[in-house]
Formats: sequence, C-alpha cells, structure tokens
Amino acid sequence: MAIATEFRDRRHREERKHRLNR
Repeated sequence: MAIATEFRDRRHREERKHRLNR
C-alpha cells in the first residue's frame, strides 16, 4: 500500500511545482 501513498505524493509534488512555476 506504500505505492499508493508514493504515487499520490508524487502527483501532489508535481502539481505544487507547476503552481509555483506559474
């Protein structure tokens, strides 16, 4: 079940980076 957490964390991190880049 650790994979689900990592996947979600990775998506959140990407979104945050995109938002900051904006």
